[in-house]
Amino acid sequence: MSTHDEIEALMEYATLGEQVKSFMQSDVGKFLLARAKQEYDAGIDALKSVKPTDVAGLLIAQNNVRRAESIRGWLEEAIVTGLKALDVLEGREDS
Repeated sequence: MSTHDEIEALMEYATLGEQVKSFMQSDVGKFLLARAKQEYDAGIDALKSVKPTDVAGLLIAQNNVRRAESIRGWLEEAIVTGLKALDVLEGREDS
């Protein structure tokens, strides 16, 4: 990969991170994050109340918790990756 390609890739990550950050602050982003939190909370409540012998119920609750965590995690990962890319780009400018 050439230096030009590396810089382009870093710029794409930085841009995506900013877009995701803006999305999370938008009405749609806030709605989805709130729904993910509700799903997470409901999954935790289900884990607390489901019978230990109810394997299907346990799996459903675990899946709901994991999905809710994943949604937020993917968005946060994109932001962090973008910030790291921005740091690398700014470091190149200083050189």
